[in-house]
Amino acid sequence: MIRIRLAHPIAWAVLCVALATACVHSPSRELRSASDVDRKFDNTSYIEEGDLVALIAGTRVAIARKNPDYIPIEVGIVNKGVPGLSLNRESFTLVDQDGTSYPMLDGKEVGRKYNVDVDRRLMTLTPVVRGIFGGYVQVGASLTTSFDNPIPRELYIQRHAWATELIYFPMPEGGAQGRIFELFMDARELDDPVFVRFEIAGSKKGEE
Repeated sequence: MIRIRLAHPIAWAVLCVALATACVHSPSRELRSASDVDRKFDNTSYIEEGDLVALIAGTRVAIARKNPDYIPIEVGIVNKGVPGLSLNRESFTLVDQDGTSYPMLDGKEVGRKYNVDVDRRLMTLTPVVRGIFGGYVQVGASLTTSFDNPIPRELYIQRHAWATELIYFPMPEGGAQGRIFELFMDARELDDPVFVRFEIAGSKKGEE
């Protein structure tokens, strides 16, 4: 039997609205405690793994770099059984614990306003994913521009391949640290989005 964790019906409804409108609030969707998160992949990342796709959210950059405007999320995508995955900026949506949805920011615009290369030096997922999925092929990603990758491109991951990338979302009003999020990923090759639930460690805004 094929097993892949799909979106909760309420979260799926939130996501559908978010595709049309940025930062939509849905009070009925709330993530309340650290027990709600998926299993750890390493010290600062979380994984949801099915038979077809593994989706990983890394938080080290978000913990280390307290930018008031952006949340940097290191994402890992492993294609275990889909013929191919076609991904772009519209493929990713972040939902906070209050039910507010945030679209991925334009990687080129972020690269113009912010030193993405400093963040990239803090990324940790690549060697971990390579070690665990050693028989798979690594695919280069350029969803967010940097000095080495000045032009954003759609990401295509063939079966038995993986990629890691740093993507950015707007900073919620209450900050990011000490809060739980869901990162949704959709692709035209998937029947429904998949998502990983994770926490960004630290003190909540106003509790430092």
